[in-house]
Amino acid sequence: MLISLKSMLGYRLQAYDGIIGKVSDFYFDDHSWRLRYGIINVGTFFSPYEVLIDASVLGQPDTAKRLWPVRLTQDQIGGSPSIRTAKPVCRQEEERRRCFYSWPLYWEPSIAFPTGSVILSEPDTEVTEETPTPEKCDPHLRSFLEIVGYQVKALDGYVGVVEDFILDDVDLRLTRLVVHTSNRFLGRRLVLGVECVDRLTWAQQCVDLRLTRSVSGLPQFVPQNARRVIETVSLPAHWPSSS
Repeated sequence: MLISLKSMLGYRLQAYDGIIGKVSDFYFDDHSWRLRYGIINVGTFFSPYEVLIDASVLGQPDTAKRLWPVRLTQDQIGGSPSIRTAKPVCRQEEERRRCFYSWPLYWEPSIAFPTGSVILSEPDTEVTEETPTPEKCDPHLRSFLEIVGYQVKALDGYVGVVEDFILDDVDLRLTRLVVHTSNRFLGRRLVLGVECVDRLTWAQQCVDLRLTRSVSGLPQFVPQNARRVIETVSLPAHWPSSS
């Protein structure tokens, strides 16, 4: 099934032994377009604490109940690695600037939390959490919430801003990009295959497309008829060559 990432924000996790946490973000690979981690807030409103849940243990979302099944117990979810152990590009770049200018890390928790982690593909095995070194930084790891609002540019000019991504909940791959053609209410929503994306640039906060601005003439995206619109956009006339 195809599902909007934005609509999944706030989903609760259905563990083996109960319901825990809320989805607060998604980390994905902008090369393979696969979902890498669900970011889950297992803290409280006043003391949020976010952990990484590997996509390999996530099941198919229950859209009716707004639940996301996960093959872990509540204790294993609560003891999963902190988001500090896998930094998306935006935080990698911000940390480089922080080190240069001696700025504080705004995302550091104000109080210490007990840490411990499990290998998510083998939940019974415990490992020690460690802070990543620069060599471990992943240049393709992206935060969904960071990308929302990025400008979208075609080969011949501005198209709009990123509003959402569409996820195939079977193989947990991002398949489509939803673009709003204006920052105001009068804009249209377009849906494009992620294969249309040439690159994502953090410094310019921009998504470059392999298409011209004629893409703006494609059918408007409406959630109720998402599958029909997606099939229309996927026609070869609007699809970049794989060569």
